[in-house]
Amino acid sequence: MVDITKGFGIGEVIPFDLPRAVSSQFGDVDYFKENLPLLGIGGFGQGNTQMVPVHMAMVAASIANKGMMMKPYVVAATYDHNGTVLRRTSPTVWKTPMSSATSALLTELMIGVVNEGTAKCCMSLANGIQAAAKTGTAQLNAAGEPQSSHAWMIAFAPAQAPRYAIVVMLKGTTAEISAGTGGTLAGPIAKKVLDIALTR
Repeated sequence: MVDITKGFGIGEVIPFDLPRAVSSQFGDVDYFKENLPLLGIGGFGQGNTQMVPVHMAMVAASIANKGMMMKPYVVAATYDHNGTVLRRTSPTVWKTPMSSATSALLTELMIGVVNEGTAKCCMSLANGIQAAAKTGTAQLNAAGEPQSSHAWMIAFAPAQAPRYAIVVMLKGTTAEISAGTGGTLAGPIAKKVLDIALTR
């Protein structure tokens, strides 16, 4: 499991064109040797797992992109006052964390989340466009403390010919957010953004 997380670049600084890009964290083999139960709960995002939202968007995009994880960027091109291109950003593969067969299987599973699972409540896109999504509700509190959790959603659409990937994360800083789930809180936001993007 540790090797798989490394394949996704977890633990590395994300090569981003914005300053202060931070890295997601999972843990290394030596850490889990001493804390084996944490390996189990780390596998579904609990314990010491810490994911940066842009990294989760990259995970969603790599599933949509047949297993290839691209370097993220904000500026596609810069132009002078006459409209001449001064610099253009070329899409570049950063990692290949999975095969195209694995990405196809994950796409089908994520379609199932939308059609029959935890995103059924909120990810029925406009014009019958099929989305693929995964919800997440990440607990922050230790045992005995009041419930506190982040609400997550990653998605891409159209599922079989993706144009957009998205992440929505609501930080569990209030009782209202902590009482919700990724599907009920982050999902409607993801749906609204994808509907606008896909119909413009």
